Amino acid sequence: MIRLKVLILGGTHFLGRHFVEQALSLGFEVTIFNRGKSNKSLFPEVEKLVGDRKKGDLDSLKGRKWDCVIDTIGYMKNLDKVVEESTQLLKNHVEHYTFISSIEAYSEVKSNFDESTPTRVNMKKTLATRYGVNKALAENTNTSVFGSKALNVRAGLIVGKYDKTNRFSYWVKRVEKGGEILAPVGPDYPIQIIDASDIAKWVYKMVNQGKGGDYNVTGPDYKLTIGQIFDECKKVSGSDAEFTWVSNEFLLKNKIGQWRELPFWSSNEQLLYMVNSCNVEKAIKAGLEFRPLKDSILDILEWEKIAPEKYNYKFAGGLNPKKEQKLLEKWLNESE
Repeated sequence: MIRLKVLILGGTHFLGRHFVEQALSLGFEVTIFNRGKSNKSLFPEVEKLVGDRKKGDLDSLKGRKWDCVIDTIGYMKNLDKVVEESTQLLKNHVEHYTFISSIEAYSEVKSNFDESTPTRVNMKKTLATRYGVNKALAENTNTSVFGSKALNVRAGLIVGKYDKTNRFSYWVKRVEKGGEILAPVGPDYPIQIIDASDIAKWVYKMVNQGKGGDYNVTGPDYKLTIGQIFDECKKVSGSDAEFTWVSNEFLLKNKIGQWRELPFWSSNEQLLYMVNSCNVEKAIKAGLEFRPLKDSILDILEWEKIAPEKYNYKFAGGLNPKKEQKLLEKWLNESE
């Protein structure tokens, strides 16, 4: 693999940290650019440039050259404009630009949807659609500026250590704790996930080969169910967990917060298609590989032992233990 000079926009949170770690393990020369306000002690061996994309402050990037850019920008109201500014500034200073997009960039999906599915690029921005519309617009900008050297990664549900959303990690920790667990719908409920480290490995492989394009990037390469995830969590942690599967109707009647309060669960058909029936054959043919599920679980369990207190976002997923117990009692009473 060619030794690359990598610029990572971000680099101190979740996916960005995986990109830095992977680059260092490959012997790449790494520069990170961010506001310099969080996790400042990370990666002392890495060059750190400071600026605020939200305010259009990209001065520290001017006059520099890199082989590639990894843009890990997440949710931001004017995300599309921010990406436009960075691509325009760097277009003559880097060879390849990777933009981490999302499957939410798609306008309407059906089972087994692939990259030919229309995106939200022409959709009106609302509070509900803004994230996906911005991602779609930013993809178009990246492609228009970098052409065949623009890689748009339409990621699904990303899991792994450093994740602040507490979606997948909620279940890992809850199963480890053991006891009776409120579980949504049934063990055959399908779900797709991808470890952040697998995304980073694949992206660098694509960059080294000079490949671009639009790719759905989630996994694994087999049909995965929530029951399999729970069973693996139980096996890895040595838990005594028992799962009580409650119905869609019960969860809706009790107004359980979909996806957030009870991660993975939703009654929204479009969201379910997005997170459990995405076709990733194109990325697999381009070399996307998946680490074993148990390794992702082990990583999370180890990280949770040392994660800072109050690490998760305020909107992080997870059901309050007291509420879970009340719901389990209510389900039992109504089922008798």
